[in-house]
Amino acid sequence: VRAGARLAAVQPSSGGSNLRAALLDARRLLGGEAGEVLVFTDEAGPFIVDQAAEEIGALIASGSSVIPRVVRADPARNVSVIDASYQDGAGGGQVTVRIANHGLKSVEVACEVHLPDGQVIPIFADLPPMGEAEERITVPSEVSGGVGEAWCDDPDLPLDDTRYFHLPRVGASRILVVDGDPGDTPTRSEVYFLERALSPWGGSRSGVTLDVTTPASLAKPDPDEHRVVILANVSDPRPFGLALTEFVRQGGNLIITAGSNLTAERYNAAFGSMLPASFRRPRSVADAGEEGVALVLPDAQAPLFASFSRGGRRGFSRVKAHTLLTLDPYEDVEDEITTWLKFENGMPALVERRIGAGRVMIWTSSVDLGWGNLPLQAIFMPMVQRMVGWLGAESGGNAIRLTSVVGEPVSVPLPDLTIDPQVIGPDGGAVRSHREGSSLRFQPKRPGAYRIAVADAPPLAWVAVNTDPEESRVQPVSTIVGIEREIAPELLERQVDLGRGVFGLVLLLLLLQGLLSLRGGSA
Repeated sequence: VRAGARLAAVQPSSGGSNLRAALLDARRLLGGEAGEVLVFTDEAGPFIVDQAAEEIGALIASGSSVIPRVVRADPARNVSVIDASYQDGAGGGQVTVRIANHGLKSVEVACEVHLPDGQVIPIFADLPPMGEAEERITVPSEVSGGVGEAWCDDPDLPLDDTRYFHLPRVGASRILVVDGDPGDTPTRSEVYFLERALSPWGGSRSGVTLDVTTPASLAKPDPDEHRVVILANVSDPRPFGLALTEFVRQGGNLIITAGSNLTAERYNAAFGSMLPASFRRPRSVADAGEEGVALVLPDAQAPLFASFSRGGRRGFSRVKAHTLLTLDPYEDVEDEITTWLKFENGMPALVERRIGAGRVMIWTSSVDLGWGNLPLQAIFMPMVQRMVGWLGAESGGNAIRLTSVVGEPVSVPLPDLTIDPQVIGPDGGAVRSHREGSSLRFQPKRPGAYRIAVADAPPLAWVAVNTDPEESRVQPVSTIVGIEREIAPELLERQVDLGRGVFGLVLLLLLLQGLLSLRGGSA
């Protein structure tokens, strides 16, 4: 009775079935003694019974009996989402969903595709018996990046009705870099270092796309196309000053980085109404041959840098500059002007001003090696990513996207070993993880979207975790009885000694049959 009650209380899990492991546990419990092992199973799937053949044989060899109690729906049926994926296209992105019918009758199912930003797209699928259907859904022109899900309404085995898939941000996720100093080598190019910081994995795996242009080719920027424009050591912004001012007031964001090309008077003329303070000429703050003045550690409570409070904050002190862009005296104004970073000599390093719906951010040194060592420091990549993330664009930290199955360990490579990220599970809670070399490892126990991130910062990685698709195949292929028959056929045979009396009875019956045949023939 107690065993039956415990079996009735068992709930389906997201993990895979393992008949072999269950029989191994039974053999251990028997401790080498003979016994009876009752197996409650549906024997579903193409491999589960065959993979347990060795353990069935070991139990039989020890004198035990393996007695199957087959519990199976009649007829066996199930619908599962076996794949979902996103592809870019000339006419727009699409999500392709593959749905399988594991039953012997055709069915129609209602399905939905849930995008990371909450948008839901309904679809219907007609499925042939033991067959598949493929549906394609066009993605809207602007969607937040993350992990989406494809779901179908099926009452049988609900755990396989959802498939999680990766979706890069679609729409306004691009950053426009105006290259004011291409440089004759990569290390003398601001764009070279910005690309390495914002798209460390490159290609389609990056969270943002950098569009690079020259000052002469800069058209009117559109905040619906580019969330951030970076003026990298541009000499004269006056030809497009009005266009960029309108861009910021409409909700776009502007980052200005200094360098030897920058002319203070020209910037004041172009952006005087948007700068936190008027620019002055660049100033040398170190003698020749010296590394320069170091950054002061940022306020751990400041929202822009709160993600560095648990690790990596010391890296800011290794950033040094020997030349800085100077500003007229100014004071911070709440919700308008904020000095996020300073150098040890008190000069501002990173200043922001809110203008309408947008922001203007000033980095008073260079982002190449011209005025300091910033690009060579470990803090460079997460700092730049955090800046553009703060301004509304996804950073390269979203670039790494992994897939896994419930119960399988996941190893996420970390681009920066100074940070201390957490794994956040589908329910929003922290998932136990540990560092192993340059990777972060964890084992998901349920399907869904897992993100690896530091607090208040864009995710470093997304992991889409699904159930094992083999668990959805409910039609039996092999049986425990069949395996036993192959291993020890004598177990399923019974020998009965009929004896002389039974033998005589058989002869008498044969004689009577013959007499009846003769009577029938004479009639």
